[in-house]
Amino acid sequence: MKEILLGSATPVQFAAALVIAYITAFTMMLIGTTKRDINSTRTPFCWSWEFFTSDNFKRILGNILLIILVIRFSQKWVPAEYIAYGAAIVGLLSDKLSVLILKLQEKLAAIGNSKIDKL
Repeated sequence: MKEILLGSATPVQFAAALVIAYITAFTMMLIGTTKRDINSTRTPFCWSWEFFTSDNFKRILGNILLIILVIRFSQKWVPAEYIAYGAAIVGLLSDKLSVLILKLQEKLAAIGNSKIDKL
């Protein structure tokens, strides 16, 4: 059962990888807030954690789930002793992975729709 949930990593390695990936992803999100337009009517002039969490709730939840899945299934290619490095990379690229998955989903949907139209 442990191998199904955690792969080849120990529970400590898996938990550490999650923490590293979450910290890295959160840091990247915070760095992204420096680009916000404080004069926009959509954002508050002063920094607000409440606005940050409510505005990014779906993004945060998606990153949490995506990080768990990527760390679990990337163990086929990343040995357990390098899982911390892989987790940092996953955290850095979690937003990019989300965009990549959405584009892939759109392409697959377009392929499916074109095959249905041919019927």
